[in-house]
Amino acid sequence: MLEITTQQKMHLRGLANQLKPIVTIGQKGFGDEMMELIDTELDNHELLKIKFQDLKEEKKEIVAKICEQLKCHNIGVIGFTAILFRQNKNPSKRKIKP
Repeated sequence: MLEITTQQKMHLRGLANQLKPIVTIGQKGFGDEMMELIDTELDNHELLKIKFQDLKEEKKEIVAKICEQLKCHNIGVIGFTAILFRQNKNPSKRKIKP
């Protein structure tokens, strides 16, 4: 997995400012279907915002689990929003250069 420096994280956070959350994780919890959706969206967008509703205690655990299973980077968690990044495996489909 690509290592990301602090400068690159700051750049990605700046790019994420204009994004709206694509995935919302709420009271229904977090399961395999949600993990597949996040995986697909990371392939499509590379940089992704996830909104958490009513999961204050569990959000750090969920973000860690997502990053571990999907081999993506946690760029930051601000309030109830997490920013994730995973560079596309296909160089011709890459949209963001960290």
